[in-house]
This record gives sequence, structure tokens and C-alpha cells, in this order.
Amino acid sequence: MGRRLRLLLSHVSIQICSFVAPCRRPILIATPLNQSRTRCTSGDTSSADEFLDTALTWFGDPDPRIGTAWEKGERLAKLVAHRRTLLVLDGLEPLQNPPGPQEGRLREPFLQAFLRELAAFNMGLCVISTRTPVADIADHEGSSALRRDLEQLSSDAGAKLLRALGVNGHEAELRSASA
Repeated sequence: MGRRLRLLLSHVSIQICSFVAPCRRPILIATPLNQSRTRCTSGDTSSADEFLDTALTWFGDPDPRIGTAWEKGERLAKLVAHRRTLLVLDGLEPLQNPPGPQEGRLREPFLQAFLRELAAFNMGLCVISTRTPVADIADHEGSSALRRDLEQLSSDAGAKLLRALGVNGHEAELRSASA
């Protein structure tokens, strides 16, 4: 996090959480500004269930095991919505339906309930990155759910970014990898 952003955030009461989906097991990063917690495991439970239980616990739910997935999603939304929280859901594509009649719909009931509730009321901000629009919150698009389509980086810009991130290789390889 940049120094200016850290300084800005130090003057407000805000929680920062990030859910990163495209790894083998998603990661929940919860940061109350002065500490961070990362969780990434491999077990028999699905990573979405693991995220839900971790998030409910982190946001103060007395018993994350109680209720259906939909009820847990609604409960989590209520816990998140009443705090100034910046929630980043990065790379949701693995949790969405592929092209077809259900394209963009979330496959996890708790995520459907969670995002619908957050779109209806949220004191904070939820940022979602995905290549496919989230169909479950389409009713809120243009009001509480703003959508920004981002252009793809050029191969030159992608190569420059990869180099800045410490990736080594010939320029042509970096351009090819970022295309």
C-alpha cells in the first residue's frame, strides 16, 4: 500500500479485506490497518466455504457454523455493510458460471446472497474484479453497483508491468506472456 494511501486510511475508521480467487485455494486478507491476516489452506472443504467461515469469524459472527449457505451470506453482508469496509473480491471468474444461459451467475449461494445484500445496502465499498459481469447484481447496476469495463493492457505495457513485478526474461517473452 502506498504511503499516501496509508496516511489517508489512518485518519478514517475502515477495514480492508481482500478475497483473491484464482489461486488453488482462495486467500482472505483482512487488514485493520495495523495488522494483516492471510489464510490459504488445502483441505476437504471448498475454498468458498473456508472463505465464508473465515470472513464470518473475522467480522464478529458468534457462530459461523449456524444456518444455510444463503443465510450465512446474508448474515455476512449485514456484518460487513454496517462498517466502513473496503472489500476487494479479486478474480471471481472461477466462482461464476461460464458462457451460456447462466453466464456470470455466481455458483455459490452464499456469494449470491452476500453480494445482493451488499448491493442493496453498504456503508463501505466492495470492488469486484472479473472478466464476466456478475449477473446476480445486475438489478443494481447504474445505482449502487457501478460497472467499469477496463481495456486490456498492450503487450508493451504488460511487459513493463511484469518487469516491474520482478519477472525476468527477454522482452519478446514478456510481451508474449502479457498478450
